[in-house]
Amino acid sequence: MSLNQKKIALILIYCMIFIDWMGIGLVYPMFSSMIYQKDSLLLPQDTLETVKGTVLGILIAITPFVSFFFSPVLGTLSDMKGRRGILIWCLTLGVIGYFIGCFGVFSQSLAILFLSRVLVGISCANSSVIGAALIDVSAPEEKARNFGFFNMMCGIGFMVGPFLGGKLSEWGYHMPFLFAGLVTLINLVLVEVLFKETNVSLRDQKVDYLKGILNIRQAFQSREMKLLFLSILLFSFGWCFYWEFISVTWIDQFQFTASDIGNVYAYGAIFYSLSSGFLVPMLSKQMKPEKLLFFGLLYSGITIFSNELNRTGNELWWIIPFQQTGISLLFPTAAAFVSNMAGEKNQGEYLGIFYSIESFGFGFSPLISGFLLTPV
Repeated sequence: MSLNQKKIALILIYCMIFIDWMGIGLVYPMFSSMIYQKDSLLLPQDTLETVKGTVLGILIAITPFVSFFFSPVLGTLSDMKGRRGILIWCLTLGVIGYFIGCFGVFSQSLAILFLSRVLVGISCANSSVIGAALIDVSAPEEKARNFGFFNMMCGIGFMVGPFLGGKLSEWGYHMPFLFAGLVTLINLVLVEVLFKETNVSLRDQKVDYLKGILNIRQAFQSREMKLLFLSILLFSFGWCFYWEFISVTWIDQFQFTASDIGNVYAYGAIFYSLSSGFLVPMLSKQMKPEKLLFFGLLYSGITIFSNELNRTGNELWWIIPFQQTGISLLFPTAAAFVSNMAGEKNQGEYLGIFYSIESFGFGFSPLISGFLLTPV
């Protein structure tokens, strides 16, 4: 690819990830409100709190668990077949999944909502493919910086998505799903019309559809990468345990609406995106990835404990910026670290392992925390 083609591909990659995360964020504030708001019809009003928490946990867990299985498969397929075709396939499923979710809200059907989350989970597994495409057009010295901008666009998308989702929910919980389907459709059109193939070194390889499970074993057998994968697994588990369910506390203690929750998530995403886009590239020039990752984990752990200072709900506005700045140091740094250790022809496979480990943490955590969840 020429330098100009690489620049165009890079812009499209950032647009894709922005729209992807805006779509995810549009429905993100909805589930806790759909289950815990007093006027919700999704569950009977006399449903036990542990049952509500379990249902919420399953709704949240389905998407990352499905991504856990599909991310390495799609990453490997993109190494074999190319990035563009896999992205088109994933985005098509995403459009269908969001529209099915809209119907699930209309019909008050948990089963249909579960199906929607499965399809969206497959669509979200395209992160490994988009990440591999980013590597395709990045020089080795540009990886950390480009992944910083990559995560910045994730943050901006997740800033816009929850804010819009919260506002749209005032016209009905189906509206965020409908809008998410429309923006994903726009993403699909952009890829179909403008995106050119970035993988110029296709390779033939057998696809193992249980690769996600095998990746857990493979990751922790690698002397060079097992500590990295363990740290990401533990942090993903802990962060999800906190961030996915803290909204239930906000509803119970501070009477937050879906719009309020969307505002808080959007506010946090502002600081995540700014830090990913500016702080991470700057620090990556001064520190090795492993050192930056260590300080990011330490700092993030401390900021999560600071939530104990939140007594009235107003404290969120100064606690969250520190938390979001901390986690912005982790994922782009870890992704660049993994990429640097992978061979040129194995970017999709290794990033698939990375994202499957991350997705496993995000998927397993809600199943446990949802069952334990009982607002006080």
